[in-house]
Amino acid sequence: MNKNALIDGFSLDSLSPWRKDFPETLAQLEEWQRDAAERRKRLRQESLLLSIGIIGQVKAGKSTFLNTLLFDGKPILPEAATPKTTNLTRIRYGEKAAFTARFYTRQDWDAIVRRAKFDLGGQIKEPQRVAAGQSARSAVGESSYPDRRASGHRAMLPHDRATGHSGHFDDDYTRVCKELVENAARCGEPVEKILARGSIRCEAATVNELVGQLNDYVGSDGRYTPLVAETELELPVEALRDIEIVDTPGMNDPVLSRTDKTREYMAKCDVVFFLSRASQFLDETDQLLLTAQLPQKGVKRMVLVASQFDAVILDDGFNRRSYTECITILRKKLTDRASATLEAFISRCRAIGHDQLAEQLQRLTTPYFVSSHAAIIAQLPAEDLPPSVQHTLKEMEDLANSKWSMTFTKKEWQDIAGFESVRAALEESMAEKEVILAEQRRDLEAHLQDHLLHLLESLHDQAQERIHTLLQIDKPQLEEQAKIKRAAMERIHTVLAETLQERIAMVEEKTNAVIDDIRNASKMADRLEERTGYKKERYSIEVSDAVWYKPWTWFSSHKESRTRTVSYTYIATNDAIENLRHYSKDVRNQILRAFDDVSPKVISAELRRVLYGEINQLLLTNPNEMRVLVESVLDGLRLPYLAFDAPDAAQLFGIFSEEVTSISDQQKLHTVLEEAIRRIENDAIERLEKTKDAFSHKLQSIAQDLHGTLTKRLADELDRIEADLVEKENKIAHYEKLLDKLT
Repeated sequence: MNKNALIDGFSLDSLSPWRKDFPETLAQLEEWQRDAAERRKRLRQESLLLSIGIIGQVKAGKSTFLNTLLFDGKPILPEAATPKTTNLTRIRYGEKAAFTARFYTRQDWDAIVRRAKFDLGGQIKEPQRVAAGQSARSAVGESSYPDRRASGHRAMLPHDRATGHSGHFDDDYTRVCKELVENAARCGEPVEKILARGSIRCEAATVNELVGQLNDYVGSDGRYTPLVAETELELPVEALRDIEIVDTPGMNDPVLSRTDKTREYMAKCDVVFFLSRASQFLDETDQLLLTAQLPQKGVKRMVLVASQFDAVILDDGFNRRSYTECITILRKKLTDRASATLEAFISRCRAIGHDQLAEQLQRLTTPYFVSSHAAIIAQLPAEDLPPSVQHTLKEMEDLANSKWSMTFTKKEWQDIAGFESVRAALEESMAEKEVILAEQRRDLEAHLQDHLLHLLESLHDQAQERIHTLLQIDKPQLEEQAKIKRAAMERIHTVLAETLQERIAMVEEKTNAVIDDIRNASKMADRLEERTGYKKERYSIEVSDAVWYKPWTWFSSHKESRTRTVSYTYIATNDAIENLRHYSKDVRNQILRAFDDVSPKVISAELRRVLYGEINQLLLTNPNEMRVLVESVLDGLRLPYLAFDAPDAAQLFGIFSEEVTSISDQQKLHTVLEEAIRRIENDAIERLEKTKDAFSHKLQSIAQDLHGTLTKRLADELDRIEADLVEKENKIAHYEKLLDKLT
């Protein structure tokens, strides 16, 4: 293969005769061509803004992070309360404060409407023809969409995903589409009329005045929010003169066209601040984006940020003896995780000569730790804090007071916030703007050629494999091979069912054990020990004034006041408060530990091990394609969210004095504590039971979903080979012609 000639003579149009034969690879080549055109066009400009992206999963706190970083915590960018309120927002300098909202295209909105007509089980709510032979599960949705692209496999486009080409749909995607359509119907204007505008622009005299107009378009309850796909802010802020900052939708955004927008933007991005929630630091989706997606797009600088640092302090704090010990251990733990996660990939990059990428990833092994809430607390009076920040303040103060016997000062809040170091990283990138852009221009063509060559080599190998298969097999052999493969599929189904049944039993056993622990702990939590107190008591005694040699005094006396120490018994209200807090914390930890041994990561790893062993025995022409499919299905496995809200102990016991001495008040205190404990116990057990049932149902369905999807893929492969055999000589010549173009 003459690599230079192949790259120089590349024409996507010349490959169109093979589009039906290799649709996934041709789709990737189309994406490469779009990215290449965008990046070349941008870097040819003489006056160029440094493009800085804020990227991460949905709910990683990107908007709040940007508000804190750029606007001193002012809510210029509304937080996305749910995925349906998320959109891509560009922020750049403007002489006037202005805002532009771009609505969904007609095509994207039609795709959302079509998906909204499906129920969560994948059934069409209104009569609609579904393509025959549809697969049992489509690899679409929250996590599989970016994953398939990164794995070298074409993801379905938005209009593919809602037209009945598959039989099972991702719950989040369907649910969000339903919410978007329902909310759009309440906007007060015909949707078609709004979409026809394309975009709308608002100007204001000041930034504050502009913020007042934004809610209609980006607020969680905004009139036009459901129809807005992308927004742009122009602000008279000097720090923005030479840069643009983009707040992206999460890469696991359920609304697929918005994920496409993020992917398109990444082709123009120079610097990335990658946010990963500290509580789920660098999970599988984060790892995939960092090691597969971003490097392909030519990003030159990356900054890794562990966001929402306050949340892990609250989770871990009660296990530590001091604030200093807590944050020191947490920072080391998260830094070690970053190193361990990225080290293997860094080593592979160095081994194949990608030293620049290895150096770039090496910087990420020292993450920054930030808490936007802590930053806001450090600079605003408590009464001016937003409700969510007030909640964080209360929880953190409770932890500091009850566990560490300290009160947070502004110094501790700034330490937890961590924004000084992040601002320094931003300023460094801005100062090196010309260096970064020069690197982009210098490396652009080499980077594009490497990626193109990889795709063309993959296409070459697939065509070669097709020819080899046609030369080696005839129809009787194909039928025999089909029998073997179908038998192997049934074996896979059996192995899957057995593996997952074991995990379902483990879920049941672990949940029951946790419920027992919660019940046993509740028996201890509602006990209050009687304490003994001591107090000074004044009393009077009669003292004789008699003097023996003074008879007139013999019958006189006077009273004297004295003090003595007496004991008494009481019940301490603080004991009740501590009992409730400790029990709430214990229940929360039990819930978090309930599914450790049956987490999605553990189950996915086990299923991958089992499935790959079986797939290797299937002798498919392209077993890697099947592995990609398995990955996309398994990455959809999610543990249902298990929330737990503890009651406000201070409010419950506020009616009691610190020491309760009367029998009737002691009985009341016991009753309030017992009721609060029972409420926590019952709520936790109910939530655990529901989560266990939901998770078990998920595990039961995953085997059937995988079996159906893999069987469909196998049938497609066999049908294609059989069709090729009908015109064997023509097909061989057809594929050889492709090889000639790729040689």
